[in-house]
Amino acid sequence: GAIGIEMCEALSDLWGIDTTLIEMAPQILPQALGSDFARVAQHELEKNGVKVLLAETVTGIKGDDSGRVRAVRTKGAGEIPCDLVIFAAGARPATQLARDAGLATGRFGGILVDARMRTSDPNIYAGGDCVELRHLVSGHTVHLPLGSLANRAGRVIGSNVTGGDARFEGVVGSFVIKVFGLGVARAGLTEAQARDAGFDPAYAIVPTTDKAHFYPGAKMLYFKLIADRKSRRVLGVEAICENGDAAKARVDAVAALLPHRATVEDVSNLEVAYAPPFAQAMD
Repeated sequence: GAIGIEMCEALSDLWGIDTTLIEMAPQILPQALGSDFARVAQHELEKNGVKVLLAETVTGIKGDDSGRVRAVRTKGAGEIPCDLVIFAAGARPATQLARDAGLATGRFGGILVDARMRTSDPNIYAGGDCVELRHLVSGHTVHLPLGSLANRAGRVIGSNVTGGDARFEGVVGSFVIKVFGLGVARAGLTEAQARDAGFDPAYAIVPTTDKAHFYPGAKMLYFKLIADRKSRRVLGVEAICENGDAAKARVDAVAALLPHRATVEDVSNLEVAYAPPFAQAMD
């Protein structure tokens, strides 16, 4: 996941520590990217000295008599010598108190809330990492423990408990991460998530540049658009570029359209600002 990748970069790039990333899924960032863009991010890790083990599990930690860690035991790669182990295997909402109070919880164990952030007891509000929110593309509830969403939920709760009528309708799963020299961003659903949600996804990958191709310093930008084959509704977007701001900007533009059931045509005709130092004329 994101925290594991960020720690790999910190350990390897800042402090020159030999680092191994162990991922039990067959790709890195399985909840954020399709397998093709995940391989690009994985290559960036490996290019910078991080060893990546996919479809691998940790079966044990080996220590010495002083209590210091000395190795990690894995199912397929054997024993890996090490001095430090960081577990970054995701988070589950700690909602036992809510369940004991009789509040409704969702499929991931998070507290279910409405658009005003009220729980099944309308006198109790909840927000942050303990709740599930409605995904505005799939229609299902999702657990997204992100500080950006917790801040939004907190503002809605604060307004409502003081007499306001603020609403937080849901999320589209916007996400961005720095992977050494690459910026990686996405919003909406991956192909696999779209299939699980009942769509028939198709996708196109567009290689372009972050600014006009003739402008000095232009960097390659790879942009993926995922849409439903029959309705042409846009379901998701992914972008990778050395210029992380450019990848994020393209994803943010499409993310704003996703709650409105935008089609491929809507995105292709989207008006965005243009000048050669910042974008292509047909961006």
